[in-house]
Amino acid sequence: MENSISRKKILNYIGIVFVFAGVFILSYPVRKEIVSIWSNRTYIWGICWISWLGFLLLSAGNAPFFKNKKEWVFMILPLLSLIPLTYNILKNGQSLGFVVLYSSCCVFPLYFIFIKLDRDNAAELVRFFLILFDACVIIMVIWAVIDTGFDKIILRQIAPLMKTSPDFMNFAYPEYLDQNRFYSLWGHPVLNATIFNMFYVLNIAYIQDGNKGIFPGWLICLISLAGVGCCGSKTGIVVAIAITLLAFYRDKRLLIVAGLALALVFISGLGKNIIVRFLTQPLTTGRAGALRALLADKSFRFSLFHGYGDTGAAVERGYNAAFEFPLIKFSFNYGIIFAIIILGTFLAYVTYKLCRKETLRSWLLWGLIFAEVNTYSTFAEDRDNFMIFCIFTMILLNINYGEKQVENNFNELISEYREKPCSRRNH
Repeated sequence: MENSISRKKILNYIGIVFVFAGVFILSYPVRKEIVSIWSNRTYIWGICWISWLGFLLLSAGNAPFFKNKKEWVFMILPLLSLIPLTYNILKNGQSLGFVVLYSSCCVFPLYFIFIKLDRDNAAELVRFFLILFDACVIIMVIWAVIDTGFDKIILRQIAPLMKTSPDFMNFAYPEYLDQNRFYSLWGHPVLNATIFNMFYVLNIAYIQDGNKGIFPGWLICLISLAGVGCCGSKTGIVVAIAITLLAFYRDKRLLIVAGLALALVFISGLGKNIIVRFLTQPLTTGRAGALRALLADKSFRFSLFHGYGDTGAAVERGYNAAFEFPLIKFSFNYGIIFAIIILGTFLAYVTYKLCRKETLRSWLLWGLIFAEVNTYSTFAEDRDNFMIFCIFTMILLNINYGEKQVENNFNELISEYREKPCSRRNH
């Protein structure tokens, strides 16, 4: 019995390491650069094989999620989405291999959110993940601050090595305002800002669940705001401020500290790009206008089941910004039904799990990140963005499961106490 428990614990720890390393260490740009040395096969570096191995290990180390019959409807939905996805990909002349690639990036990662860590080890595993994740984020924030203050000094050393990703050079030697932002081995500034806000939410939720934080709340706030400020993301800073208000609204001292941290970010120059972009660009950076134009163009029609397979024809007409919204990109490419299934499964399942009095704040915090990822197109592309959000959701749900498990253990003790007179102590 002890050997079985020990094996499961080892599987869980190795699984967490693989899940984390696959997307945050051997990220999409890194995998692409390494694999391209000996192969140009997209599926080799496009699919995050290491994180998928971690998924299998976590599935083996915990109770099979498919045993919960109440949640079968959620688990079947991603499989149903394969019908419109496969139909539209093949109809538009793309290969079956692309079905595998795309579903591995934007359909099957949904199964991460169904993983419920073994309650005997859940608290340790969540903390272990946070230690890895926080260390990685801090390294990235330090890099961001140095690059912002010293004219991209680190990125300019890395960019020549990343020959398969031209954006590294574009952001290392920016010609436009939008390029003068923090670009990292994770990728685009908007993705970086989202990950910094995920760091903010996970750590705050972990503390508010009654755990001893990896860092104090004020430092978590400062790290996140500094990172988001360097990314120059308007949506990112709005979400970060909203997280702050939601997390600290009952603590005036922390709100004051957060306000000072935000002021420090802008006064120090870390958030200078955000100020300029707010003053010179609309919040959606042309997305809303492009979407209105796309919807008004009678050459393109959104259908429940039919999609165009890719956005090439619409992009040629200048509607590229409209596809920054994943809902629009999913619907345009693979049909409205596909978009509703993918995004609806997220929203319905997390709402089912967290939308109750004791976990309402976590649900709202998750909703802020959900809103943020739905303003950037690569969430709907064959990259890591979708999987990263699924992993974030998995960890946040398991933080909140811990609270319910404590409550369940308490209820079990009460029941056992009440049953003592009937001589039914042992079950």
